[in-house]
Amino acid sequence: MSECYIFGGAKIENYSFIKIPNDAFIIAADSGISHLKGFGVEPDIIMGDFDSCEVPTEYNCEIVRFKPEKDDTDLMIAVKKALSLGFDKIFILGATGGRFDHTIAALQTLEYIYEHGVFGTIFDENNAVYIKGVGKSRYKADKNCYFSVLSLTDESVVSISGTKYELQDSVIARSFPLGVSNEFVKEYAEIELSKGKVLIIYSKKEIL
Repeated sequence: MSECYIFGGAKIENYSFIKIPNDAFIIAADSGISHLKGFGVEPDIIMGDFDSCEVPTEYNCEIVRFKPEKDDTDLMIAVKKALSLGFDKIFILGATGGRFDHTIAALQTLEYIYEHGVFGTIFDENNAVYIKGVGKSRYKADKNCYFSVLSLTDESVVSISGTKYELQDSVIARSFPLGVSNEFVKEYAEIELSKGKVLIIYSKKEIL
């Protein structure tokens, strides 16, 4: 078992956008418990400060409670737990679309996962977000989505092929959103990064 799914408390309208494997390890972060029934899963751990929901009693699982006065967000607490358990992949759901500060904090948490050498992604009904560092990678085309590559570091040097707008050893800066709203023209987009770190974002062209 190598996959962990973490549920945050941001609103989710449609639970059919992703299928969670039956053997996945599930952590509900605080009010993320509200999504358990929607996805039809049982939690393995529930954790948080429970300042936005009641401590649940209907689940037979480990419940970890923290004081509200803490440095880590509930999502970060859940991520640190997943990392300590040795998961290879961490999927975060219910972390975007609500408070803007929470969305930014979720992206920073995604970078924390990356810096610890683990694959991480944030999903919602309309977007999927990844982080890529130096090296080559391929991303499967989805003609229903825009494909954006945005620098996380002050500058990144990137080559992009298989898309409508291609780059060759081009410098993209964190202070300018070059790389937004690209489109697939081949079966895969190929990205090579020789410097820096970027966000890879799939965004639906027609928002649900």
